[in-house]
Amino acid sequence: MPGAVQHVAATLIEKAAADLAAESRAMPEENARWIPAPDARPALEQIVECALANVMWSNILRTHVHALLPEGVAERAYETLDTVEKATERLLASARTLAEVIRALDPKELGVVVPFPWNPDAGRPLAECCFHPYWNMVYHQGQIAYIQTLYGGREVHSDAGPFGESPVPERTSSPS
Repeated sequence: MPGAVQHVAATLIEKAAADLAAESRAMPEENARWIPAPDARPALEQIVECALANVMWSNILRTHVHALLPEGVAERAYETLDTVEKATERLLASARTLAEVIRALDPKELGVVVPFPWNPDAGRPLAECCFHPYWNMVYHQGQIAYIQTLYGGREVHSDAGPFGESPVPERTSSPS
C-alpha cells in the first residue's frame, strides 16, 4: 500500500478527473467549443490541457525532471481530441496513469526537490508536485462550471466534494 501522501494525492486526482469529466460531459458539444470572452478559452481546450498536464506530471514524477511534453504532442492532442467524449476519455486515462505513478513513488523520495527550468533554486519536493495536477483539474472544473452558468446551465454535475462517494453521473442535458 502506498504511503499516506501518495494515497491521498492519487485518490484526489482520480476524483478530480471524474468530477471534471462529469461537468464536461453535461455540456452540450457546441457550448464546449464556445469562447465566452475575447481572451477566454473554450471548455474543450481546458479539458485537453488537463489531460496533457496529467501526462506531463506523470513524466516529471517518474524522472524528477520538470520538462514539457515533446514537441508536437500538445498540438496533436488539440487536433485529435476534438469532442468532449474524446477529451474526457483521454483525461480519465491520463489521471489513472498519473495515480498509478504516484502510488508507486518511493516514500523516501518524496522530499526530492524537482528544480524548475526557469529557476532551479525554486523547485518543489515530489510530495508537493503530486498535488499540482489535482489543483489544476479542480481549477478548470470551476472555469467550466462558470462557462455553463454563462449560457444558462445551473445544474450540479458531480457531488462537488473531494471525497464524495457518489458515482459519476451519466451525461445529462443542460439548457443551451
